[in-house]
Amino acid sequence: RVVRPPAARDDVLVVADSAGALTGLDLDDGDDVWSTDLSNGVDMGPAIGGDVVVASDMDGVVNGFDVADGTLLWQRRGRSYPTQPFAVTDEQVVMV
Repeated sequence: RVVRPPAARDDVLVVADSAGALTGLDLDDGDDVWSTDLSNGVDMGPAIGGDVVVASDMDGVVNGFDVADGTLLWQRRGRSYPTQPFAVTDEQVVMV
């Protein structure tokens, strides 16, 4: 079950489900392109800026994944938990 609004870029739709999976789907045929597990659940996300998908887990860790293949690129712990969807550009992630 999808728990957050999806995000799309080029030919990939990224969805988060209630079990903590973040999945990239092919927009043409709906097949899984990649999937990764945020073991403690998805709190906020996904949002896409440039080639990076951003999503946070239930511990407040913000994760950046490659939109093409789901590779984890970076993780950051914010000073607080996000309360609003991320604003993402090619070079910045804004968390409120």
